[in-house]
Amino acid sequence: MREEKKLITREYVERLNASPYFIVVNYEGLRVAQFEELRNRLADASAEVH
Repeated sequence: MREEKKLITREYVERLNASPYFIVVNYEGLRVAQFEELRNRLADASAEVH
């Protein structure tokens, strides 16, 4: 595995281990405005979007 991939993987593992929840969302089909609203609501709840 390339060093860059190892670094990215390590960062995500650290984030997952530090978080009590991990939610996967399929946002396919959302309009930009709808996705922005989702992102804003998650930010209000101190959640991160990646």
